[in-house]
Amino acid sequence: MKKRLLVTVTGVLLSVATVLAILPVYASSDEPEGSANSFYTVAQEYKLGMESLLADHPMIAAKDTVGGIEMSMPAPTKEFQALNPLHAASVQAEGQASSEEAKPATEAKAAKSAAATPVNKPKKNVPKNVITINGRDMKYAKKLSMKATAYTAHPSENGPWGAVDALGNDLKLGTVAVDPDVIPLGTKLFVTGYQFRHLPEGGYVAVASDTGSKIKKKRIDLFVPVSKKVGSTFGVQQIEVYVLK
Repeated sequence: MKKRLLVTVTGVLLSVATVLAILPVYASSDEPEGSANSFYTVAQEYKLGMESLLADHPMIAAKDTVGGIEMSMPAPTKEFQALNPLHAASVQAEGQASSEEAKPATEAKAAKSAAATPVNKPKKNVPKNVITINGRDMKYAKKLSMKATAYTAHPSENGPWGAVDALGNDLKLGTVAVDPDVIPLGTKLFVTGYQFRHLPEGGYVAVASDTGSKIKKKRIDLFVPVSKKVGSTFGVQQIEVYVLK
């Protein structure tokens, strides 16, 4: 009798142990295999739907473990946010904080762009009637367009007085003959616009100190320190004469 009772108790204990061993299996049967590192546990932790996770990671099978894999988390559903007002408020606060952080950077960029934009400053008043001669600005009273010829120190071009101007000075580069009614004797001039390689390129300063029987109105005769033959190659040219102050 005692032997039968011992066998019966032993059988009951084995049955209970078997049931206890099977219960954890059934208890965990609601989770997919490998749930410790699966989409299921991630969805549970972040309150997300399995469908959204699987849709965002099509290269990973549903039952694969995801340990060590970088995953992008989709936004919680509207239903989850409605059920969790604290979470919605947290998300809104994070968005405002990000906006406030980005604002100084945006303002700094706008300020830098404004600084880089050139400002059209008003131009300084450029003085009228000013001409630059040898790097110096010189004022002039008027500008004349005149018909020019050239003469030399040859006796045939100077009469009985010799190679001197109307004021008794020796002829030299810078001596010019004018009509005193147009340009008074002694007036300083800037002569330019001619084509003659024996005169300074670009123009030169001269003095109206000579006259001539044929030099009338807007005619001017330029002394050139060359031979009569070379001087004659100047011909007749239209030049510009600035009457300097």
